[in-house]
Amino acid sequence: MPDLVRREKQLAAYWTGQEPPVSFPFSVEWRGTLHTPEWGSYVLEMEPSGLCLMEVDGSRVEDGEGIGLAKGGHQLRVTCLGLEEVPSLRLLRTTPGRQREVVPAQFLSPREEALGLLVSVFEGPEWRGEPVERSIQPVPSLLSMPTAWQSAFVPELAGELYSLDCQGQLKVEVPGTYRFDVVSWNGSATLLIDDAEVVSVGGERGTAASGEVDLAHGWYDLRLRYSYHGGEFSGVEVLWTPPRGETQVISPASLRPAGEAITGSANQPP
Repeated sequence: MPDLVRREKQLAAYWTGQEPPVSFPFSVEWRGTLHTPEWGSYVLEMEPSGLCLMEVDGSRVEDGEGIGLAKGGHQLRVTCLGLEEVPSLRLLRTTPGRQREVVPAQFLSPREEALGLLVSVFEGPEWRGEPVERSIQPVPSLLSMPTAWQSAFVPELAGELYSLDCQGQLKVEVPGTYRFDVVSWNGSATLLIDDAEVVSVGGERGTAASGEVDLAHGWYDLRLRYSYHGGEFSGVEVLWTPPRGETQVISPASLRPAGEAITGSANQPP
């Protein structure tokens, strides 16, 4: 059991001129969520360097390494073992277009909230080229909205054709037969589980289709692709019906993002 558990506003601790909360040598672990306000290249580093291990979305991140992060929440874990006589520890970031700084408190949360799907948005209806936006969305229901939605979600695509590629993993608690309903507005959509097509639908206005699949307890790869072909409304929605359950939106607690949330390169996102 840990000697001390407490909530910190920032991943920063200073002991200059005072005693640390427990006597040296000691180990410390921070766990929570790092929120990124935009998709882009970030540099994360612990100071002093070389004393701690840092993981973002379960992947190791070296001090000063440039990584591409989608807009939204990312699971963060920092572990420092066997610390001896260090005056302070702090997590620094360099964000797109800004100076190096201690990660502000408003971008950290003690809860692990990296739930939902990683949504990549492409210019045009065919998922070509580099995405213009990547964000983590809590549910696979980018609802039927007027095309003005694009102005708020991706200003670069206001009024233009676009396509979505949504990737994540689906948690199944109760084994059995699940029904998935997909509604596509003025376009086409395909839902895959473990790379097997479950539902495919397309047409004008709101078009729906459903499919069933037997699932055991555990995690499954989930992918939703949508292509907007033009019209007053655009968007896609996915519902599921668990065994002996009601038709409902898939809860964020049953989803976790997957895909290129971390690219490992500071040069990938714009």
